[in-house]
Amino acid sequence: MALPTWAQLSTPIRHLRSALFLVLTYLITAALSQEDEKYNSTCLDDVYKDPTIQHPGSIFASDVWIRRGRCIRDTDSYEVCRENLMAVLDDLIPLQQTEYGASAGVLTLLPTAGALFGSPTAELWALLRMSPVAGFLAQCLTFGGTMVPSQTEDYLKVSKNQGCTTMRVPAPSTKAAAERGDAEGYESVAEEVQRTIRHTLDRDRQGPQRYAGLSARDMFWVGCAVLVVFNAASQACLAVIEQGSIYANWCTSIWWAHIWYLIVTFVAIVDGYINLPFREQWKVYITRQNATLVGRDIGAFGETRFELDGIGSNAIEDAMKNALPRPDAVEAGTASDAGSPPGRQVLVVISVSQDDKRQPYWLSGLRLFFRAGSIVCYVFATSVFAAVTLLAMPMAQMVLTVIVGSGFFSRAVVQKMVKTVYDERPVVHLIAEDKRTADRMLADVMRTGLEPEDASSSYVFEVDGKLWIRQVCVGVTKRWKRWLFGVMAGLPVVGASGAAARESKGTWSTVRQTDY
Repeated sequence: MALPTWAQLSTPIRHLRSALFLVLTYLITAALSQEDEKYNSTCLDDVYKDPTIQHPGSIFASDVWIRRGRCIRDTDSYEVCRENLMAVLDDLIPLQQTEYGASAGVLTLLPTAGALFGSPTAELWALLRMSPVAGFLAQCLTFGGTMVPSQTEDYLKVSKNQGCTTMRVPAPSTKAAAERGDAEGYESVAEEVQRTIRHTLDRDRQGPQRYAGLSARDMFWVGCAVLVVFNAASQACLAVIEQGSIYANWCTSIWWAHIWYLIVTFVAIVDGYINLPFREQWKVYITRQNATLVGRDIGAFGETRFELDGIGSNAIEDAMKNALPRPDAVEAGTASDAGSPPGRQVLVVISVSQDDKRQPYWLSGLRLFFRAGSIVCYVFATSVFAAVTLLAMPMAQMVLTVIVGSGFFSRAVVQKMVKTVYDERPVVHLIAEDKRTADRMLADVMRTGLEPEDASSSYVFEVDGKLWIRQVCVGVTKRWKRWLFGVMAGLPVVGASGAAARESKGTWSTVRQTDY
């Protein structure tokens, strides 16, 4: 029997090879046809294409650019959104690809915007004390930058021309030490504070200063309006780039830029607050009114001073908390000519220094957590902005210019606001060595009295929502106004029979005192 030839053996193999070739050709053709079908999208219509590519030098068609971004996201399905994005990217010409890549690089500069505004200054802290609402508006324009100093020396360098007077308060000595003459440091500071209060409030009779025809209060509200405009412009710019550009790894997301903004702003505010080198103990709002007490020696300390030996650490705090306005405390007739709300005020902030003190473990851990959080935010934001596509160069330039400009010029606005308001409602910041020193300073501040020729009026002190005249509680006020507007809220007019707050009555609790 003859053996089969090679041609006979190879014939089935040739047929199999031809069949495999035909099968592979079909599969490849089908795959290519499916791929072509996948890239089809309504976003490729001419109405969504940027006309400036065909006509260089013309005005950027922002409406077309935004319309294309909305078309890509016009679905609830991530898969469909991704298909639209891939179709648009595949349709781009090399010139557009180069522009969008460069725009993403420009946008990565945004997380570093906070570092361009300069070193932290104490003006923002002073503005927060003057008006928390205005301070919050300024904090919203930090864009991750730390604007509040974390060292006490930075606050002590602030001069009156910068809107705040800051002084250290040494610890007062005991009675025995005072007899040896060791209490001069504390006494000199207390006398300086009382002189500052008298000098500021006595100027109220001269009338308020005006700037370009506007009062200090009007200038303050103009500054607040400018800060609102800066905030609105920044948020509008972020919203615009969110509409037209796409975060490639999260196609359907439309709030990726605002998420970055909210996180870095929150981290910056909390980080600045927990790193303050002091803890606020008391805030005293002082004004001058035509009101006197029934019996000038009621509740007054006179020439006596607190002796801290044997006094509990919470004695004055409890006395302030438990005091109730006295009935008929204000002499009838003395407040009749106080027809308008008091103008000039002084805010005395008494803080307790945290320098050279062991911090609680939870506070140290919290500081470490938020410092690490700021680093994570920077890395995460840079990577997100680098992954943004379809961002036109004019839009990237616009958002970076507006945000950096708003943050930079907001600092100048804050400085002007603080300096202007200081002339009418100055802030005196006293940094005490410990809590007892802060309580002692509160008592000495509230002992500030008028000169003999001004005996027809009195200084009115507001502490924790209660009104005082010479250590006698004469009324209460609405604390929410202070929480929102701070020193700009003004003190209510104290009338006869506790007219400032008729609903509650009482007295200052007695605290141990002695004559030196």
